[in-house]
Amino acid sequence: MPESDVVAARREYAKHLRIELAGPTQDGDTPGHIEWAVKSNNHVPNAPQPINLGSATPRKRDGRFFIS
Repeated sequence: MPESDVVAARREYAKHLRIELAGPTQDGDTPGHIEWAVKSNNHVPNAPQPINLGSATPRKRDGRFFIS
C-alpha cells in the first residue's frame, strides 16, 4: 500500500468512526505509526521497545508498505 493511500485510509476510517485526528502523529501527511512498526517490531534484531506483531512481518520498499 503506498504511503499516500495509508494516510487517506486512516483519515477516512477516523471519519467513519467520527473521530477527530489532531497533531503530527494522528493527522500527519506521512504514516509515522507504520514507519515505527516497520523499524521497531519483534522481527528487528535489537529493536528498542519492539512491538510484538507475532508472525506478521511489515516491510517498506519503494514508498510502499507490505505485510507478510
